[in-house]
Amino acid sequence: MLTILHSINGIQHKDNMITKYKITKDGVTIEFLTLNEANNFILANPEWAGVAVIEFQEEIPVPEVIVPFDVPTWRLRAILAINNKEQDVENAINQLPEPNKTIAKRAWDFGSNTERSSQTVLFIKGALGLTDEEVDNYFIDAKNLQA
Repeated sequence: MLTILHSINGIQHKDNMITKYKITKDGVTIEFLTLNEANNFILANPEWAGVAVIEFQEEIPVPEVIVPFDVPTWRLRAILAINNKEQDVENAINQLPEPNKTIAKRAWDFGSNTERSSQTVLFIKGALGLTDEEVDNYFIDAKNLQA
């Protein structure tokens, strides 16, 4: 069976689903994104006259989001500042006992990159009561940040 996607105008979607319309004749199926497009096609192509337009739902693929292994520390700090968390991180680091405090502070203040699975990030996650999803989202946002 031959399937043709006719147009990309007038997309209708809800909850990861898109409404489409299709016509089928002699083993050929043509899909449309709007009912108007399907009807206009039938009007413009008399050989398709009398063919029923069928409405159907199709799932919109959700792209897989990959959490970066590491991000530049300045980006992560910027995202945390935007989300009013940077000072909380600094306060948590200052509460650590030595030598962990010095190590974490140097990593936070002078590190070029921050790894998602680092001990510092795991500590910050626990100290701030963040979920894995929240930390992942901060890393994703940091990766996508444009300066």
